[in-house]
Amino acid sequence: MVNGNALHVYYGEGKGKTTAAMGLALRALGQGKHVLIAQFMKRNDSGELTALAGLQGAHICPTEPIDKFTGRMTPEELLQEKKRQARNLDAVERQVEAVAPDMIVLDEVLVAIHTGLLDGERVLRLAEKWLKRAELVCTGRWKDEALAQRADYVTRMVSERHPYEKGIAARRGIEW
Repeated sequence: MVNGNALHVYYGEGKGKTTAAMGLALRALGQGKHVLIAQFMKRNDSGELTALAGLQGAHICPTEPIDKFTGRMTPEELLQEKKRQARNLDAVERQVEAVAPDMIVLDEVLVAIHTGLLDGERVLRLAEKWLKRAELVCTGRWKDEALAQRADYVTRMVSERHPYEKGIAARRGIEW
């Protein structure tokens, strides 16, 4: 921990990473803290952002939405997406300076690192800097080893059963 601030890493194939991060953000907001939330690799239409944006102390960092799954992107589209995700991290960096939050949530940042769309070393450097002033939460399907080694909390979500296995698509208000 740095100045009493901890780094949380929530990863794994199971449902609940974003839910846990947003629950922690809600808890901090309930204690009068300021929370900055940024979502990577998402479309910016999730229910949690809509709900949290209306709460005092919540700061939603506008990020450029992703258009499609990376596995379906051409090499040119992947290059453009890498630039977009770097701009998203730039936006977070500016917002941290402007807002001085008590907590920062980087939802799905671990996916952006794993897919090579974000530089993991840059994220780790920013984490070290931000931990001097704020609690930091990073989520995503895949664990980044460097962030996990640095983390104070590492939680792996494991799926035992999910409706997707029966062909049921993500549901509004439940998965997004």
